[in-house]
Amino acid sequence: MVKLPGIEQHGKTPVGDRIRREQVINYTSTFPPAPDLSHTNYTNLGLYLIVIHQRTGRIMGAPDHFQPWSDLSRLAALVPTIQPGRIMVAMLRGDLSYGVPEVTRVTLGRLGSHAAPGVLGRGVAWAWAWVKGGRTLGEAVVVPDREGRVTHHCPNWPRSKLWDERRIFCDKYERYGDLCACLHPHPIRRHIVNSRIGNSAIIIIAHRAADLYRSLKSLYAATGFDSRRLEIFTPHPHTELSSLLVLLSLRLTVTYRQGIFVASHITSQFVFALSFVLEKYEDADFLIVLEEDVALSPDFFVYLNRTADLLERDRTLFCVSAHNDLSYPSTASDPRAVIRTASYTNYGWMIRRDFAVEMSKGLPGGDVEASWDVFTYFFLRKGRECVIPEVSRSYHFGHGGTNINQLTSHLYFANKHYNTDPRMLVEGVEELEQQKYEETIHRMLQKSTPINPLTHNPCSDDFYTLFNVTENEVLILFFHFEGDIDKFRSSEEWVDLATCLGTFALESRESHHGLYRLKYGPAHLFLIAYPASRYSTYMPEGMAVFRSTPEVRMAAFKKGMGRLRHQPYHLRPLQDYYHILATGTT
Repeated sequence: MVKLPGIEQHGKTPVGDRIRREQVINYTSTFPPAPDLSHTNYTNLGLYLIVIHQRTGRIMGAPDHFQPWSDLSRLAALVPTIQPGRIMVAMLRGDLSYGVPEVTRVTLGRLGSHAAPGVLGRGVAWAWAWVKGGRTLGEAVVVPDREGRVTHHCPNWPRSKLWDERRIFCDKYERYGDLCACLHPHPIRRHIVNSRIGNSAIIIIAHRAADLYRSLKSLYAATGFDSRRLEIFTPHPHTELSSLLVLLSLRLTVTYRQGIFVASHITSQFVFALSFVLEKYEDADFLIVLEEDVALSPDFFVYLNRTADLLERDRTLFCVSAHNDLSYPSTASDPRAVIRTASYTNYGWMIRRDFAVEMSKGLPGGDVEASWDVFTYFFLRKGRECVIPEVSRSYHFGHGGTNINQLTSHLYFANKHYNTDPRMLVEGVEELEQQKYEETIHRMLQKSTPINPLTHNPCSDDFYTLFNVTENEVLILFFHFEGDIDKFRSSEEWVDLATCLGTFALESRESHHGLYRLKYGPAHLFLIAYPASRYSTYMPEGMAVFRSTPEVRMAAFKKGMGRLRHQPYHLRPLQDYYHILATGTT
């Protein structure tokens, strides 16, 4: 077992045959003291001067080092030997026990330093970057208090064990925004009693601490969250993550699970987490699974609460998902609407206890290359569907992962939208019972208006203005697909059509037996896979089917990848860059 410095490790928790006793660690706070600079090698202390080439960015020669007891006045003789325009960096490392001599402070002040003439004394930490013969690029200074101690982060914060731990954390780590804001720090709230889904357990698997904090902020802000039912898991000991969760009084469990492949590694973490929670929370009727890089709507738990009875009652469902992969401004507009689809479990979802058991037993081991969500969709759900909102109750803000990169994130995730109004609650959940929902779909199709893609091209720039529609009117568009609709992941037709309509095109998502529900202004727009869908019988005789052609692919490219093209960057002459850097003008 790995021993982390400054972290106590308590008793190992047995959680069943599948979980080894040594795999669980609970963290509590015992932070190491601030470093004592008196133990530093004194030959490395003092004033450093670094010279950087303004064009290449390379450090020019070894840094000049002035030890605390040396004759710092020789700095005045050194600076004139440096060529104008060079980028220079001066910094104090450690404590110049006797301060900085006046002649040195005067020299630095004449060169342009604001802090050097009157501030650089004993115990002061300081760094300054400037252009030789030009402007200051940046200067920072930390001044000790009257007792000689360097002030820690945000001295105006209250004095208590919790706030002192937050100071130490914010001095060590960055990218936490208002958690470490001095003027308006984010309040850490706990133990909000969840009166809606009282006995559910919540799972998060995390390893990126800053992303997790952003996600937790939205979780704490959601009505009905109970932190006492939250379990966070990570594959390996993680000092920054554990320190963050100490501040929030949240538990962290290290799984120590491995997988041969990236996908199987993640799956093994998920199986461990399910097994752990199922055994620890024997009273949990539902399990809620979140992710470290997902923000939640303020009505997230209200949405789950309103759909929980249906999930329990209708065994043709296996989950309630907060995320609709087709939730874009142009294709989803009613935050009150809910639908049922064959959905992937991603970005915030809830399952019954019995299906959690199915997943914990049915997901493959660490030696099989399989993503848990894909495996669940194709092999474990067995024809069952999920309840999803028309407008998502979660937003994936991560820019990378196992299956996406920064490009796909920009193309398909950045422009998704989700509900941010706590007053817009879902309605009509009872109409999603299987038989009622089928009857509703057939009624809507019977009064629908088919779209001929040859005369009303969905890839044209004016497609969303071609029809004058009213609320609840139904338009249908058939696209070509032959094969088993339950195994359909993608095709040229789907990629081009989804891209042209401004919705998710990486894969076919949110299908209900080959029917995809979008919005066309206030009206409904149904996309139907022909002839694979059971609803293909509603295609009128002689109606054209959307197919991918060279012209369609070019139009789709312009609406997708093509819109990311930028004007080429033209290099300026080197003397222009020198002038900008030296004078601060553009």
